[in-house]
Amino acid sequence: MQKALGDLLKKGKEYSFFVPYYQRGYRWEEPHIHALLNDLLEFYRKIKADTPNYKYYSLQPLVVKKEDAVYRVIDGQQRLTTIFFILSAFEKYAETRKKTKFSLTYDREGSKEFLEKITDNNFREENKNSNIDFLYMSKAFDSIFTWIEKKMPDEDDIDSFMIFIRKGSDFVEGKDINKNIRFIWYELDKDNDEFDTFIRLNIGKIPLTNAELIKSFIIQNIPIPEKRFEISKEWDDIEYSLNNNEFFGFLTKNTIDTRIELLFRILLNRDNYKEFELYEEFVEKYETSNIIELWKSIKEIYYILLYWFEDREFYHLIGYLVATDKSISGIWNDYNSHLGKKKFKQSIVKNICNNFKIGIKNNKIFFNNELLQNLHYNHKDTRNILLLSNILTLLTSSKDSYIKFSFDLFNSEGWSIEHIHPQTDKLEESLKSEKFKNELSNLNNNEINEILKEFKNSNKKEMIDELENIFSDKLIKDNNDNIKNLTLLSSRINSSLKNNFFPIKRKMIIDKDAKGAFIPIVTKNLFLKYYNDFTVEECNMMKWTNSDGEQYINKIETLFIDFFKGCVK
Repeated sequence: MQKALGDLLKKGKEYSFFVPYYQRGYRWEEPHIHALLNDLLEFYRKIKADTPNYKYYSLQPLVVKKEDAVYRVIDGQQRLTTIFFILSAFEKYAETRKKTKFSLTYDREGSKEFLEKITDNNFREENKNSNIDFLYMSKAFDSIFTWIEKKMPDEDDIDSFMIFIRKGSDFVEGKDINKNIRFIWYELDKDNDEFDTFIRLNIGKIPLTNAELIKSFIIQNIPIPEKRFEISKEWDDIEYSLNNNEFFGFLTKNTIDTRIELLFRILLNRDNYKEFELYEEFVEKYETSNIIELWKSIKEIYYILLYWFEDREFYHLIGYLVATDKSISGIWNDYNSHLGKKKFKQSIVKNICNNFKIGIKNNKIFFNNELLQNLHYNHKDTRNILLLSNILTLLTSSKDSYIKFSFDLFNSEGWSIEHIHPQTDKLEESLKSEKFKNELSNLNNNEINEILKEFKNSNKKEMIDELENIFSDKLIKDNNDNIKNLTLLSSRINSSLKNNFFPIKRKMIIDKDAKGAFIPIVTKNLFLKYYNDFTVEECNMMKWTNSDGEQYINKIETLFIDFFKGCVK
């Protein structure tokens, strides 16, 4: 049957809805919300214009089971909750026109109060981070308010739209003749098992994830209501914690729709699943297990991952392994096979050492039988070695340092090897660009400015040679692809630097760092020439020299030798 939205709102007969513990939390985001609002607005305008063949707007199925005076929502809670927020937001926007609406409660701690006070800006802001549901709910409400301001600036139109939304039914000969908004209403008999119905309705729907099905299975198999509520709250807290991109981004390079699913992949020791395979394997393996003890095991995985994230040393070492394609499940297995943090850390270092087949001889380090100083742009290990140099630089910095390598950005953005001194010198071509000449002028170097002034009227080759002499070092230019002229940058920043000379790149790096862009520590250090010993030679910020490159490589070689010496025979 169909039920008009307005029939749920009649004064004195307002419906009460309850979303049970096994349901997923509220997860609609702005695209879903605005799509629904745009559909409703389009339908409203068609009806207002008396467009033929527009009879009613269907909100899709709402499956419920009545328990006393409350309807337990089995399916359709995302759309129902969004409608609740739409009604609330319109009332907030037009505060003089308060109307009744149905009541809604989730089986989550504090949800009744949060939903009742969703229109209170201060309350919403203070409580939105209490759990991940409230965060999504708060964003949804704000999104609706933004939509109203943008799409309905006319207050009379708002009044008319509110009346339209709230229009109830008008039955003539058993048919609702009102042009209104309706749910496809399906009410279960009291003897129907609501959880079985929930699984049956959702198993074929893509939006329901493995993790959400597993949560339903866990909660359903806990007989004590207080314990069910406790585990539901813990689940939400864990999911909220994993919503921290820096935390989740250091654990995996993969995108997982419901991030808590990663814990179950670790538990079952599998990194990839086809649709619903994870849920099916979990149920098959743990159907007869003590669910409370099983949940303790899942929490143990989470708390150890959280410890690794918060511990500076484990964060950087494990993050490096994940960034270089070691799965977190494999790392977890290594952890379980070692007793104590010290042995686990030693196993990580040994793992990295074995991957590179590290050798140390005469205070020189070899990676897969290749001397560090001989590595080049196209060598298969160069990128990972540059990454490791950043990790070890941070690990050997002050223990009080707040700086951490962002594995989230490293794993989610494309990263490439950047030439410090440009790969090719196309100076004559570059000088045709006014932008490039302006960049040179902005270096505030008198010698360069004099050359630029004379450039139009003088011998171009002579001028180019003079500029080359300022910017280029012959040894670096002749060994452009050697590791002493290489560093790491995101592809986005790398492309913005283009093929510029060292001082221009340096200025751009400093500007981006000042604006909060993620610049790896080694990249920042070398462009600032922190590796140089200026007691030996004068600082030249106009070029990257062979001496600069050698001092840079000597510094990181010392880091590598100190790190690997314990695992090399």
